Amino acid sequence: MNPIELNNHELSLETLTGPVDEVRIWQEPSGLVHIQAENEEDLFFALGFVHGRDQAKPGTA
Repeated sequence: MNPIELNNHELSLETLTGPVDEVRIWQEPSGLVHIQAENEEDLFFALGFVHGRDQAKPGTA
């Protein structure tokens, strides 16, 4: 399984119970995040991942 790369950081999803099918997450320079998933369960998993990542950034609460 390929890792997800966001802002030069990688997270391997091999150890997480999550996406069943391919999920793509990318972010525009403006900060707008796009999520492409094959099904709703994977979409919401990716949305939770992105939300958690954004909450973990210093100064973003």
